[in-house]
Amino acid sequence: VESATDYYITHVPKFDKKGNIIRLKHGYQNDLMNSGNGETARSFAARHTASLVANASRWDINGSGLIRGIQIQDGVILQGADGGTAYTLGINAENVLKAFPPSTTAQAILDEGFVNTVSGFYPMIQGGVAVDPAIYNNTAKEPRQAIAQLSNGDILFLTCAGRTSENAGMSYLDMIRILLARGATFAYNLDGGGSTSMNVRGITLNDAVDDKGYTERPVTDFLYIDSPATFKQRIKSIPVDLGHMGKRISDLAAGYIANKDLINTTKTTADSAKSTADANKIKADSLDAR
Repeated sequence: VESATDYYITHVPKFDKKGNIIRLKHGYQNDLMNSGNGETARSFAARHTASLVANASRWDINGSGLIRGIQIQDGVILQGADGGTAYTLGINAENVLKAFPPSTTAQAILDEGFVNTVSGFYPMIQGGVAVDPAIYNNTAKEPRQAIAQLSNGDILFLTCAGRTSENAGMSYLDMIRILLARGATFAYNLDGGGSTSMNVRGITLNDAVDDKGYTERPVTDFLYIDSPATFKQRIKSIPVDLGHMGKRISDLAAGYIANKDLINTTKTTADSAKSTADANKIKADSLDAR
């Protein structure tokens, strides 16, 4: 089944050129969990000079605005389980990802050495194979944000559009198909829908959903990488700050960024499932950042 949906794959190697682990970090809106005011990925990226910022956890969008699920940051338990059915994503000091069933306590996750957690939804791939669909029990097509891991420890983010006439969005099966074709041994569905946000070097890759695509949604927390940016890399944030028009400009500018040693993002237009080769076909310039 074809998704007929545009998507980005952002590839983060496990190690940088010096052999250091490129660590995923977990940050909150305005650097405080449940500060009362959400923050966009673009704003968080600017404050932290971050190479990559992706939205992460579920939150109460229609009520309190508070984050949901188990929250651990840098080895400190900030919030316990909320009694829901979603799995918790754990990240250890070596960037290993693991999904914990909803019955798992925060202390048990920490005792296994997983020092950061986010509260997305469900695992999609474990041990290199698709999970039983009964785990996620969801066939809807939506804008999505997924995180995956390869056997060598590299991390992938899949960010897709949706809820428009041009892009219907992806189901769990769509994401599983694409990520298995890229060699993922593990994959997990983060918060999505209108909260989907992927910012690489100041460029927000996906179109917003709110306000007919003109307003980026403030969210509660992020997974990010805070490698320092050079002046040359920072300067491209100027047109981005123009808002929606800046997003269009940044799409064109993406092909001119040439740091191919670290984070690499590719865009696939009109996803096709005819073959593995088609699933990996890129019809746009690459966006590379460090």
